[in-house]
Amino acid sequence: MENSITFNYMPYIYFESYKNTLNTVRKYYPTSDIFIYFDSFRDDIEKYREVANEYDCKFIIKETHVFYTDRNDTIQTNLPKLIEVFNRIKNTCENTQAEWILILEDDVVVKRKIETYPISDVGTCRSYFRPGGGSIFKRKAFLDAFKNNDIKNIIEIIPNAYWAADVILENMFIINNNTFEEWLELAEPNYRDNDNHAIFHGYKELYKLG
Repeated sequence: MENSITFNYMPYIYFESYKNTLNTVRKYYPTSDIFIYFDSFRDDIEKYREVANEYDCKFIIKETHVFYTDRNDTIQTNLPKLIEVFNRIKNTCENTQAEWILILEDDVVVKRKIETYPISDVGTCRSYFRPGGGSIFKRKAFLDAFKNNDIKNIIEIIPNAYWAADVILENMFIINNNTFEEWLELAEPNYRDNDNHAIFHGYKELYKLG
């Protein structure tokens, strides 16, 4: 069922890759919800909005500043950004009825319709279970984990959580006793990229589109 999945997207700076990502999603999921979040300070909002409207996405401008979380920045700098990232995912989950949420990034593409969803609550590319780009999780599992966790506390005590949203997300699910699996429908370079898969997380190769 097509609307069993919703897409959450916080674009960075690769405009052609952004268009490519949305094009691949709509090719296979023409009516699924796509939530796009954009910082209000950026001066390129309108060209991103135009593409979002073309692809019938929910384009949400936020006054809070996320843009990029740098591992070289302090926890004081990154903490409000990361809290906002999770508030955005929460907003997506609260405003769709899909069973699954998939994390889009500028280097994520959809290559065909998903044939097999995870048996577990969370599906990631690799066995260390950090839900990054292309990963998928149950909407209700996220809302439950969000309610039962203190994101600030995770950021303060878990190594690398002060800059990496996927580390926070992984620990939210672990603390909430959610289940994980290595999802065979998601590939990355040297991880099932020669096997049949629906979602590809391409790292920097896809940033070179324009």
